[in-house]
Amino acid sequence: MKRSACLLIGVAGFFLQAASPAQNALMEKIERTVTLPRGAEPLSHYIRRYAYLGDQTIVGVYVSRDIDKNGPARSWVDAKQLPHISDGGCGIVIVFYDPKKNLPPDGTCNPAV
Repeated sequence: MKRSACLLIGVAGFFLQAASPAQNALMEKIERTVTLPRGAEPLSHYIRRYAYLGDQTIVGVYVSRDIDKNGPARSWVDAKQLPHISDGGCGIVIVFYDPKKNLPPDGTCNPAV
């Protein structure tokens, strides 16, 4: 399964866009305040992709560098280009953030599908 995970991430990597200053500020705020789940690696061990879901909610998909060895440490993508990985565990961490609520986000390990 990890081979297909790498392929999906590699394909998504071709569509990375430069983050705007506002998007960079949001990513920095999320990364300063996120609580990673028990069993997760330190934040620096993950390749981090962010996107808007709808108008307001931001989702972050953190992929372990053991799975995705390429790409920038952090980037903003279209929601359709977020990695879709069916492996469970903390090799993938999902984070949701709602700027209107302004609560520190909690990360969750990817559930097995």
